[in-house]
Amino acid sequence: MRPLLLQIIAFGPFAAEELIDFTRLGENPLFLINGPTGSGKTTILDAICFALYGKTTGDEREGGQMRCDLAAADLLTEVSLEFELHGRRFRIRRVPEQQRPKSRGEGFTEQKPEAQFAELLDDGGEKLLVSSKVTEATREIENLTGLSADQFRQVMVLPQGKFRQLLMAESSEREKIFGQLFQTGIYRRLEESLKIQSAEIRRDRERQLQLQQGILEGAEVASAEELDEEIKVLQPEVNQKEKDKLAAEQEFLRAGKNLQQAESLAAEFARFDELAGQLSEMKRQQGVIEGSRQRLARAEQALKLERYFAERQRCEKEQQESKKEFLAAQTHLQAAG
Repeated sequence: MRPLLLQIIAFGPFAAEELIDFTRLGENPLFLINGPTGSGKTTILDAICFALYGKTTGDEREGGQMRCDLAAADLLTEVSLEFELHGRRFRIRRVPEQQRPKSRGEGFTEQKPEAQFAELLDDGGEKLLVSSKVTEATREIENLTGLSADQFRQVMVLPQGKFRQLLMAESSEREKIFGQLFQTGIYRRLEESLKIQSAEIRRDRERQLQLQQGILEGAEVASAEELDEEIKVLQPEVNQKEKDKLAAEQEFLRAGKNLQQAESLAAEFARFDELAGQLSEMKRQQGVIEGSRQRLARAEQALKLERYFAERQRCEKEQQESKKEFLAAQTHLQAAG
C-alpha cells in the first residue's frame, strides 16, 4: 500500500487542518518522518492507522480521544486518507465519536462515528463502496489489505523502535504478519499442493505394491527376480503359443470367409427354389388361363350368332302364326261351302 494524500483536521496536536501530500516524494519506496519530540510524527502514523481501521497505532488512546483540545468547537475532527494498492486508488474518511455544537440553540450534541470508503476512478469519478457504517468500512479495508488492525499496527510501529514487540509476538501471529508482508501465501499453497500430491503418490505406490504382491502370489513365486527367471524359462513356450494363436486366428478368418460364401450360396439356392415354385404355379395357372381363353372365344362367337338365332325364332313364330291362320281360314271356307 502506498499513501498518497493524508488530511488531518482537529486530530491529535493539530488544532486546524493539515494536508500531507506523499506524492511529492515521487516513486521512492522509502522515506523518513523526522522531527523533534512532540512535533507530531507519531500522530501521522496514528492518523493513517485510524483512517484505515478506526484505531491508533498504540493502545493508549482510542480514536474518540484523539480530538485536539485546542481545536475550534465548530471544527469537526476527521481524518481522510487517499492511498494506492494493487494499481487501484482509494479514499477513506473517518469521523470519530465526539461532541459538537448543536445546530440550533446552545449546548452540544453527540456526533456518532462514521466512515466513507470509495474507489477513485481513472476518469476523475469515484465508486462509493461504504457510505457511512464504520464496521463495513473496516471489513472492506481488511479484505483489501489482508491485514487486521492489530497486524497492521504491529507493522506500523516498526519505524518507532518497537521492533521487539513484533519479535515477542506469538510465532503463529508473526507467521501471519510476515506472510502478508512478503506474500508467502503462494508458497504455502504450493507446499500444501505438493503434500497432497506426495500423499497420493504414496497411496498409488502402496496400491502398486499390493497389486505386484498379488501377481507374485498368483504366479506362485516369491519375488520379482524369481518371476523374471520363470518368464525366461517359459518365454519359448509363450512364443510358440503366440505363433499357434496367430495360425489359429488366420484359420478362423479363412473359416469365417468360407462360412460367408456357404451362406451366400445357400441363400442363392433358396432363391432358386422360390423362383422354381413360382414358375410351376405360373405354368399351372397358364392351363387354366388357356381354358378360360377358349371359353371366352366360344362365347364371343356365340354372341355373334345370337341375333341370327333370334331372327330364326321370330320367323318360326310367324310361320306358326301364319299356319294357324291358314288352318282357320280353311275351316271357315269348308263351312261356307
